[in-house]
Amino acid sequence: MESIVGQPIEFEVLVHAQWTPTAHLAATFRSGRVFVIGDAAHALPPSMGMGANLAIADAHNLAWKLAWVLDGRAGAGLLDSYDPERRPVDAFILERSIIEMDWSVKQFDEATAMIGLGYPPASSPAMIGESTGMPIRDPHDSGPEVRMRVPHHWLIDGRSTLDLANSNTFAAVGIMDAGITEIPYGNIPGSPTAPQRVWLIRPDGHIAAHVPAEEIASTIDWILERH
Repeated sequence: MESIVGQPIEFEVLVHAQWTPTAHLAATFRSGRVFVIGDAAHALPPSMGMGANLAIADAHNLAWKLAWVLDGRAGAGLLDSYDPERRPVDAFILERSIIEMDWSVKQFDEATAMIGLGYPPASSPAMIGESTGMPIRDPHDSGPEVRMRVPHHWLIDGRSTLDLANSNTFAAVGIMDAGITEIPYGNIPGSPTAPQRVWLIRPDGHIAAHVPAEEIASTIDWILERH
């Protein structure tokens, strides 16, 4: 001990035990008015170092939904999207963490693990789409896709699509006429004759729908349960 702290000290060993890695996933991330995130929702072995990443991602998914419901900007049904969106992602990373406790196994790409996992639209009331299951995508792919985080893509005005994501509003990216929507939007390079369809970006940066520009308002109302 002296070699560690630099001088003689008196100490008493109170507990001595062998550390055993554990892996647990909550059966549900919601029970009535109670939501669980982070370590309360999942316990992972440290092989991928993703514990804190998942905790932050859980909070990022849930925070804007709680804020909008409590503020009266969305119906309570929006909160039903938290569990079906986050549990598949967290379960996947938990399984990979167990596999990669064997150091001979090739590690899952770190960038993909952090920002390349999407949500299943067909299972979530906060997205519009038919896909089921959790999608995996190369985060360097610049093509937008419903259920994934909006990727970086240069807009005509020089901004990035990432600049549009805002915790206080939805945003739209596509080819559309000025003034067609009141939410922040950006035009991507394309043919002026192309159909005016937009990628609708949620406050957490995930793409919720790909719809005609004139349906932006009604789509947001549907997602927020403001029929």
